[in-house]
Amino acid sequence: MKSVTATTQVPSATGQFSWLYLLIGLKVVIFLVALTVSRYGDVRLGEPAITRPNLSV
Repeated sequence: MKSVTATTQVPSATGQFSWLYLLIGLKVVIFLVALTVSRYGDVRLGEPAITRPNLSV
């Protein structure tokens, strides 16, 4: 009986599901681009602009 270890399982899993990894990555990129060009692309994260410090050079 052949011994099954993690070193033999990981390459097998990545070889069989490489199309899934590519598809998930493509969907994430498409989602982020769509989010960027939508009305939510201008939402500012963090504190409001009023509380910004006045910095001079």
